[in-house]
Amino acid sequence: MTHIPTFAAEERVFDALLIPICGVLQAVALGIAVFATRDIFVSLHSDAAPQNLSFVVLGCAGILAAGLEAVSRIRAEALGQSYAISLRNRLYMHLSRLPRSSITKKRLGGLALRFVGDLSAARNWFGRGLPRIVSAVIVLPSAGFVFWLLEPQFLLPVVAPIGLSILVSIALIFRLETHHRNLRGRRARIAIDAIERLAMSPELDLMGRTRKERRSMKKNGRLLLENAVARAARVGLVRLTLQAGAALAALLILWTTAVNAIAPGFAAAGLSMIAILMIPLTDLADAWDKYCAWRIAREKLNRIFDLPQQTRKISGLGYAASIRICGAFDGHKLDISVPAGGIAAVTAGNGLDTSRLLAVIAGLDDEPDLDVQFQDRSTALPRIGYIGVEPVVLRGSLRRNLALGTTKRPDDATIDAAAHAFGLGPLMERIGGLDGRIEESGRNLRIGELNRLELARTALTQPDVVVVDSPRLSANTRSKGLVANLHRRLNATILIANRGDAPIEGALDVTPDNATYQRVIIPQGV
Repeated sequence: MTHIPTFAAEERVFDALLIPICGVLQAVALGIAVFATRDIFVSLHSDAAPQNLSFVVLGCAGILAAGLEAVSRIRAEALGQSYAISLRNRLYMHLSRLPRSSITKKRLGGLALRFVGDLSAARNWFGRGLPRIVSAVIVLPSAGFVFWLLEPQFLLPVVAPIGLSILVSIALIFRLETHHRNLRGRRARIAIDAIERLAMSPELDLMGRTRKERRSMKKNGRLLLENAVARAARVGLVRLTLQAGAALAALLILWTTAVNAIAPGFAAAGLSMIAILMIPLTDLADAWDKYCAWRIAREKLNRIFDLPQQTRKISGLGYAASIRICGAFDGHKLDISVPAGGIAAVTAGNGLDTSRLLAVIAGLDDEPDLDVQFQDRSTALPRIGYIGVEPVVLRGSLRRNLALGTTKRPDDATIDAAAHAFGLGPLMERIGGLDGRIEESGRNLRIGELNRLELARTALTQPDVVVVDSPRLSANTRSKGLVANLHRRLNATILIANRGDAPIEGALDVTPDNATYQRVIIPQGV
């Protein structure tokens, strides 16, 4: 079972150690700056000229602290990005190994959000939230120690209000998670609806649904606005609480100075330290906000990672594999044998999900009660070419789409020969050869061109078994002829869904000497 990647992976150890080290050095630099500030103000109050060394120390300490802060934030961003990369790869790997039925149960927009919103939450927390909390955990106690060294009477007036403000902000943070959940749900609904509807917006307009869709978008937008404002108000309240604690600490420093006749230079140094503490205190509010977002995203990701995977260890045989399918499936008892190198036309009986059956045979889905054996339970699984209902086409060149699935990209001459063998010459002339661009999902291709592209790609991958579930390739004689052409060019066993009444044998124009047919008819009941 795949899990969310650990934070302290090898490539992130350096940054994970560097960031707290920067925090410690920054605290030391700020402490030095405070004492230099005290010395300058004490000299000014006594009408003595401040020593040049104090100005040099103050300037160097300020530059060092600022530099350490910059390094810390840069490496924290690298840390967050690194974790997002690991999480993205782990998530894709896990999704790719799920049964296809698990994927189809998820909304496409929801899966897309796992790669956008959830990864952003992870990057923000590990890159901007967690490092700032680490920095605050180091700087705030160090500041207390600096106040004690500066003037012991300042310790209680500073620690009490700031500590109280932190405790109050922790109480406020619990409600912040509720606001995040509401905001996330509303934002996800809007994003998912947009992802799923934008591509079909002209068709929806033709159906007269544009006004209704706009009303729905407006309603969800208002609710999103309300949730966003509530969450921003809660974060602002947390930030205000922490800043109020620092402001009260500044007032108490002045009061303590006046009551105890402490030199004004000490008060000035204390106030400068309070001003410095405003940064980590504000960062705490933002970090808690990012943690709430990550906490919710982590729950969603864990639900994905908890889905059981399907093991696919395919090494390839290098020759056509026989197929034996036996067991229970969809209320049917199956016992199918397909000889190596043959073509089997699977004609479904009543109530049989042919597409899922072929997906199970291809290794895309799992069915515990169905046993699929290749080549007498050979330890090596065959290389399977699958042509499904939805074409697998990526945005890019024709060359790229034809070479998808090949272990090593063939040279252009080989790709060109396969393309022409399956009648893609006119397409190449139309779009500009192998460099011609294919739009997302093959939108700029005709149905026949999609068929020929998938068959040419399958021929280039040289599979041992081919599973064809595409209605586009089992609907007419010409398409079935293309499958026969594929069979002549491959040393492979072919399983094809027969969705027509005519037997595949007659529709596929293949002579008996280059194909052995076994028409498989699934019984209508158990």
